[in-house]
Amino acid sequence: MCYYSSGGFPFKDVYDLPVEKRKFFLKLLESAKQNEKEAAEKAQSKSGTVHGESPHPTPNRYSGIRYDKIPTK
Repeated sequence: MCYYSSGGFPFKDVYDLPVEKRKFFLKLLESAKQNEKEAAEKAQSKSGTVHGESPHPTPNRYSGIRYDKIPTK
């Protein structure tokens, strides 16, 4: 509880909590972490990336250039 609450509960406070309150806070922490996980999955699925492809493709600036016909001096 001390670790996963990101410092929200110091060890001494958790140690001194009655068991019922500890269970209550653990359930709250579990639901908060589940909501974080769902939000991260939702954001990842909305980003549009598939197999490392960028959701914002770069323009194909060099498609018309023929590298075998570059003029030399």
